[in-house]
Amino acid sequence: MSNQGRRTEAGEAMPGNPEAQGRREAAYGAKLVGVLFLLGAFIGVPGLISALEDRQLVSGGTQAVGTVTDVDIKYSRGRGAAYKTVEFTANDSKNYTAAGHQKYSTRYDGEEPDFIEGLIGNTNAVFYDPENPDKNVVAGSVDSLAVPVFFILMLGGLGSWLFFSVSKKIGSSQVSASIEADGPK
Repeated sequence: MSNQGRRTEAGEAMPGNPEAQGRREAAYGAKLVGVLFLLGAFIGVPGLISALEDRQLVSGGTQAVGTVTDVDIKYSRGRGAAYKTVEFTANDSKNYTAAGHQKYSTRYDGEEPDFIEGLIGNTNAVFYDPENPDKNVVAGSVDSLAVPVFFILMLGGLGSWLFFSVSKKIGSSQVSASIEADGPK
């Protein structure tokens, strides 16, 4: 006699039962969906908030002219970026420091020492919050919204797809188990 459709004395589905298999798949699917949504949130949301705050400063902040005082070139996955330190004076007559960045390529920008020397002393527009000048952004350093939105949509979309595909599979396995347990009518 088959264990399919049968339950233990405690009312739990017996091993080999499609209903038990469906519950295990649902639990696994729910955990995976949760992990994907959280991953999308942890990666995408902070970047999205930062990019939106920078855009708000550029559109509504106070503008000052700053001077590049230091440049550090860093590489990630074969791509270079020049991280600039820009000093500016706010309306309160105090000096502040802003951090900016721009792409760097030896091919287009020349050798590092020459590139850095060319940036030091240059002026950049800096946008800042007049109530808190430490909240600032260097013009041209506003991050794109594309990357955080991509992570949120991609991982959220993948999580949703997995959720619905697992739900659909569980629904069909429960219908099959019900038919096998009740027998043909």
